[in-house]
Amino acid sequence: MAIHFPIEGKTVFITGADGGIGLCLLEECLRRGARLVYASGRNTDRLKEIENIFGHRVTAITLDVTDYATAQRYALACADTDILINNAGVEAAVSFLNLQGVGKAAFEMNVNYFGMHNVTHAFKDTLLARPCAAIVNILSIASFTIIPKLATYCASKAAGHVLTQACRAELAETGVSVIGVYPGYVDTAMVQNLDVVKVTPESIAVEICAGVEQGATSIFPDPMSKALSQSGHCKTPFIDESLQ
Repeated sequence: MAIHFPIEGKTVFITGADGGIGLCLLEECLRRGARLVYASGRNTDRLKEIENIFGHRVTAITLDVTDYATAQRYALACADTDILINNAGVEAAVSFLNLQGVGKAAFEMNVNYFGMHNVTHAFKDTLLARPCAAIVNILSIASFTIIPKLATYCASKAAGHVLTQACRAELAETGVSVIGVYPGYVDTAMVQNLDVVKVTPESIAVEICAGVEQGATSIFPDPMSKALSQSGHCKTPFIDESLQ
């Protein structure tokens, strides 16, 4: 279920906080009064710079989301986390039949799906122990559509979408809400070589945080994703309870 609660006073854990949307989410959460943000990522030097900029309200954490044991360790160390934002992601920009398709697909799936699963599973008990909590999964409109030159990326984001829906169902009777975020093209390093209309990561962060505070379960944070959603193309897999 979606839980409407303000970010003010909350503790937020963000993966992939060392750039792009992740850094903008960190800044927006602080602007909305977050008590503390755990900024995790793989670029230790960059994270330390961010920590130095924002002072005591940000704690830098080096985390590879594909490392489940490390994620478990930080879930215990960051037991005051109220909002987990699974933002870490990669994009290889290859098709399935590309010469490098198999290896690149495995790389994307390891980060975009298994990494999200690892961190969510590791933090599950931590979040369940809070009065109310939220898991925010940064996905993509690629969860619902096939972009020819990004086919393996689309597959990993579709898997993340299914994970989001399944976790929402499994946590429906708890105080933990699960939110899926489905942006279109965002002006970050990930899509710098694509000649398409892009929105700023700052605007995406504002829409995401607003959606969390309003109790949304699915957030389409830009004109492109909103249009796709309104067209009916963003269908959610249903859960057949008769088979449980």
